Amino acid sequence: FTLRSIPPPLLESLRLTLHPPTYTGRTTHALAEGVGDIQALIGTRVEVRATINQRIREATLTHANQSPLPAHLAADGRTLDAEFTISSPGVTNWFLTLIDQDGLSTPRPAQFELRALADRVPNVEIVSPPGNIRATPDAELPLKVIAGDDLAIRDVNLVIRSTDRREADARTIRLHGPHAG
Repeated sequence: FTLRSIPPPLLESLRLTLHPPTYTGRTTHALAEGVGDIQALIGTRVEVRATINQRIREATLTHANQSPLPAHLAADGRTLDAEFTISSPGVTNWFLTLIDQDGLSTPRPAQFELRALADRVPNVEIVSPPGNIRATPDAELPLKVIAGDDLAIRDVNLVIRSTDRREADARTIRLHGPHAG
């Protein structure tokens, strides 16, 4: 009789494209060929394209302890596409489960690190004047504001409202950001 060794399905090439959340203004970018470890903001959509060393009949993608997602196999049976969106902060992993034509899968698929970053809340500090003060309606007061964010600052507005008036009487002054006209 003849004994034939059947190699397990393995990744031959891997290409990831990251689509950051629209609000960040960051552009889509592809990671270098073969790089599978990801560090990205929550809300980033990850596109996966892989080539396998042999024809397979099925593939799934598992990430961050979620249920497996089906991958789309091309007609050649060796190329697959899958995608997922990073949804919670922390460090986990992601991997592809590959099932060959005989129904066999790789016992320990290659696992890649998934480092999901939260977009922190911006911080604003009014440095001067310190605390609440009383002033006449015509008074000019020096104002120093420090604003920071882990991504970027788009707008900083000062809202002025008398404590004894309605909110509709509030006045907004743009301190930083796109200016009208």
